[in-house]
Amino acid sequence: MKGTRYSGHFIYMKKLAATLLFALPAFAQTAAKGVNLYSIESDIAIGREEALRLTSALPVVHDPKLDEYCSRLMGELARHADSRFAYSFVVYEDRRPSAPVWVAMQMPLDAFSARPREPVALAGGPIFIPISLIASAPDEATLAFHLAHAVAHVSLRHSTRLATREELMDLAAVPLTQVQSASGAVVQVSTQVARQTAVLSMARQFERAADTLATGIMAEAGYDPAKALASLEGQGTPEARRRMETVLAKRDSLPEAVYGADTGAFEEIKALAAGIRLFSIGVFSRWSITTTSPEPFLLVSFSPS
Repeated sequence: MKGTRYSGHFIYMKKLAATLLFALPAFAQTAAKGVNLYSIESDIAIGREEALRLTSALPVVHDPKLDEYCSRLMGELARHADSRFAYSFVVYEDRRPSAPVWVAMQMPLDAFSARPREPVALAGGPIFIPISLIASAPDEATLAFHLAHAVAHVSLRHSTRLATREELMDLAAVPLTQVQSASGAVVQVSTQVARQTAVLSMARQFERAADTLATGIMAEAGYDPAKALASLEGQGTPEARRRMETVLAKRDSLPEAVYGADTGAFEEIKALAAGIRLFSIGVFSRWSITTTSPEPFLLVSFSPS
């Protein structure tokens, strides 16, 4: 009887684990639209602290022409985003191998875990731009989409919204972590798998939401939203195709317009970025290449429309 009783309990716990495995991603999708335990002030404070820490760990690049160009382009995009945030940028050298960098509340979720492909957005406004992106962008409109995508993550508060979901799921799972048995271990492992699945699902939703907003931002700034599609075409993954569908839907919803925004400086800046190499110019100090700016990161100046 004893063996039967514990066997039945074990089966029950496995069923509970299976339920959680499916329930947590569903919870993530249901909760994806609203809840955020962080205030706007918290977003800004968290982002500024993480940005200061990152600038001491990354090879930061400051060049007067590069800084002026990025400030001008970022400022124009930021004019069409949420004006509650203090957008800033850092250009960093990503073309040399470096130690792994960990940062809290970042978008995209896998930033710094692989070769950078796009800017990294922190809560509250700081944006880290890999110099290889500037050096390899085919045109200014494509670069504008990538920067607008990062700005969109900030505006939509994705970092702290994702952190909120993780905290709520951790809280919901606390009673299950107290189960002390082999079946309890099954529940805990299954819950952890479900949690990771839910977070990944939310992160993908947030990427597509940022694509939608970024397409609108770049169009309002005068850049052809068709370039947003072109920037995703080469990736060839199922998720990239879903993101392309999202961008296409947004582009088709926009009114017809002539897109002619152009700073006139892109080719010069692209060549400059391609020519910059770590230790090759300026003064080396705490992993920083700099010729002018004493600031670890630069605020974007803009006037909200």
